[in-house]
Amino acid sequence: MKFRTEIDLKSSDLRINHSQNLCLFGSCFTDNIGGMLKTHGFKSVNNPFGVLYNPASIEKQLLALLNQDAPTESELFQHQGLYSHFDFHSKFSHPDKEKALSSMQNAFYSVKLEQLDLLFITWGTSRIYRLKSNDSVVANCHKLPANHFLRSQLSVDDILKSYNKLIEKLLSVNPKLQIVLTVSPVRHLKDGFIENQRSKARLILAAEALEQSHSAVHYFPAYEIMTDDLRDYRYYAEDMLHPNTIATDYIWDKFSDFFFSQTTRDLNRELLKLHKARHHTLFFPETDEAKQFANAHLNRCREIMKTHPEINLDEYVEYFGLIGTKSF
Repeated sequence: MKFRTEIDLKSSDLRINHSQNLCLFGSCFTDNIGGMLKTHGFKSVNNPFGVLYNPASIEKQLLALLNQDAPTESELFQHQGLYSHFDFHSKFSHPDKEKALSSMQNAFYSVKLEQLDLLFITWGTSRIYRLKSNDSVVANCHKLPANHFLRSQLSVDDILKSYNKLIEKLLSVNPKLQIVLTVSPVRHLKDGFIENQRSKARLILAAEALEQSHSAVHYFPAYEIMTDDLRDYRYYAEDMLHPNTIATDYIWDKFSDFFFSQTTRDLNRELLKLHKARHHTLFFPETDEAKQFANAHLNRCREIMKTHPEINLDEYVEYFGLIGTKSF
């Protein structure tokens, strides 16, 4: 007897491997998948400007990158003792204006759109906030009073109109670029239960239309896996909004089957073993057993880098090498 329905995904025509340059923009679910990619040795930049929830804020940042409109000092504002930017996450805010601006500019210049192979975009909500003062979309309200903003909702047509132009611009700069769209499974219940579903529906319909209109656009059903496959509160974190670790791991497995070849999946298993060994606590690193453990993994790192020069394991080599040779 079956107690749940499982989504059976066919493999995507798009293949992702370790030689490619990846960049991810979007909601906090992007951080989860981006973290998995990093753990498994992929060359990825994850949410360089921080979490972005809505299509308009993501579009704004990508257009800024295309036009090389880096953040400027005049765009910063001070609130509660911190200098912030409406297009950047609060992790970039700082009491020192120069340090705040420097961190934002460093993040901005870390993204080279013309060098990317894959761009992942995760939409979380179609609701947006605009500044009353100039009608510009903000990515983060930075705890300013609500009367500074106007709240509205993007329609499917709004998203399609802006993203059709955005995709054309991205491909004109980088014709080889492939784009993966996904809708975040994180629930935005502050807007209301019905409103959250209607918001997600707009995003799903827009993603479908873009996938059908552009051969470079692909869709991964993270939202559908969470709501129609797992479909149980035991797969949510304590806040009942975010997928928990079990759910994230399950979606990652689906992601792997969808986008990775068998060779890439086999390599991922090897890299995950190294990652776990790197973060394994050695209570007695001075013992011969610990040094043997470290040297075995050091040799495996060197073997992988020799056969896969596109993978950088220098951090692991340094760590295992230090334990394997250090005298206590």
